[in-house]
Amino acid sequence: MRLLAIGLGIGLIARVGVGFSMGSLLNDLSPAVPLTLAGVTALLAAVTMVATAIPALRASRIDPVVASRSE
Repeated sequence: MRLLAIGLGIGLIARVGVGFSMGSLLNDLSPAVPLTLAGVTALLAAVTMVATAIPALRASRIDPVVASRSE
């Protein structure tokens, strides 16, 4: 989750910077629409949570003694 927070922070800053620098190319669009930024941030956070929860649930079902013996 720490990597997600770092990546989202860097991405949002870069997105706003690039959006304002390319603002002249956007016709009738704001470079930083808060609803869009919040939606994309929430979607990325949800995907990251699911992507980390599935392997964690699989790992929690394995007996540590059995896993240690197999190595």
